[in-house]
Amino acid sequence: MHPRIILNHRIVEASRARVEAVTSATLYGRGVFTTLGVHGGRPFLWTEHWERLLAHGARVGLACE
Repeated sequence: MHPRIILNHRIVEASRARVEAVTSATLYGRGVFTTLGVHGGRPFLWTEHWERLLAHGARVGLACE
C-alpha cells in the first residue's frame, strides 16, 4: 500500500485515514474501486482511467469533482 492516499479531497497518511462506521458507503457498499497501473513511476493511461472513474462514480450517484 502506498504511504499516502486521497481521502475527502485531501492527501493523508494511509495509516491515519479513517472513515465513519455508519455511512452509505460502509452500510451499503456505495463507492467505486479501480486499480491503476504504474510503469516507470508514472501512471499508465491516466486520463482514460480518471474519466472511467468519474463515469462509474456518477453512475452510483457519487458527487465527483
